[in-house]
Amino acid sequence: MQAGYQYASGAVHDVRGRIRLVLCMMFAVVSVGIVQGAAADKPQIYQDPPSEPALLGDVNRDGRVDGTDVLVLKMSITKQFAQGYLDYNSMPTNSLEFKIANCYKDEATPVIDGNDALLIKQFIAHKANAMDKGIGEPVYPDPTEPPTQAPTDDLRPESSTSAIPLMFTPR
Repeated sequence: MQAGYQYASGAVHDVRGRIRLVLCMMFAVVSVGIVQGAAADKPQIYQDPPSEPALLGDVNRDGRVDGTDVLVLKMSITKQFAQGYLDYNSMPTNSLEFKIANCYKDEATPVIDGNDALLIKQFIAHKANAMDKGIGEPVYPDPTEPPTQAPTDDLRPESSTSAIPLMFTPR
């Protein structure tokens, strides 16, 4: 015999089956909410737009040198490019991004490696050997690099007067 209530018509109302159904539906709603919330909470790696001026060691360009920069640099060094991290070692050595990440400033063979991340860590911990390396100081683009210019094919008028005809006479 099934557990539940029996109506006068002879139909049996299965309470346990209904409870299971309700619990499954609640679980599905909560699971979908968690998945959607996780997608919305995906962290942003790099600041957009980047803070100006660029600081040496501020790899994610949020305007301060902190532990996040160490994490971003380590993820880049371990080649987590599929997750959105930049490949600094494939960039030209005179690019601004490379200059920001190259804290160790190994001139002979400029490469972004664990020494750069270690130096940022030491700077955060206020170690004496990292304080005089220029971390946190502004980094400027190389003047020999061609400057990036805004597109010239925009439709703005040359003069400061409006190109739109007035529909009424101003008083």
